[in-house]
Amino acid sequence: MNKTVLLAWIGNTDLRASRNELPNGVGPLASAVGARQFSIIHLLTNQNKKESTDFVKWLKHYTEAPVTLWHKKLSGPTHFGGIYEAVCEVIDSILEEKKSPRFTFHLSPGTPAMAAVWIILAKTSCPAELIESSLEDGVKTVSIPFELAADYTPARTIENSAELMRLSQGLPPEAPEFHAIVHRCLAMKQVIAQARRIAPEDVPLLIQ
Repeated sequence: MNKTVLLAWIGNTDLRASRNELPNGVGPLASAVGARQFSIIHLLTNQNKKESTDFVKWLKHYTEAPVTLWHKKLSGPTHFGGIYEAVCEVIDSILEEKKSPRFTFHLSPGTPAMAAVWIILAKTSCPAELIESSLEDGVKTVSIPFELAADYTPARTIENSAELMRLSQGLPPEAPEFHAIVHRCLAMKQVIAQARRIAPEDVPLLIQ
């Protein structure tokens, strides 16, 4: 039977939970490993080494699965290229040891950039179940309503954060016509993202 492998970053909320600083709940990771069974747990961290090690000791009260901690130095928690490279290195190491593991990626811990990289990998080179944790809904599988074509898969050395953001949002390659639209605010960025998604289709569209 294939091993079920959980991969996730350790987030600030998880560290606070391990220090009993959360008024409610135990944090995304403890919630996930307490609600579901995993054969192996791999945690990535760019946090303080002692805090991360102490967190793993605390987490073992919620799961019997072995936990491996990966310390990864990042130039920043929102730097897509560094996050992507770190995650791929860990996945490669796991695949060298295990035959056809069933991956689960946890989206809740860490930064939005870290979650975006999990989504990109799950939709391209490393199919995986995506989960999230919340106080309201508990632990649930996340359904991502788009697919990424194989030729959209970024190279391991990618440093273009804008390109990774495009992939995580399920957008097609940039068309030159969109460069002519002058905009700055978030609302217009969202409108243009909607237009880019529908542009390849031969259908009329009115965005208000």
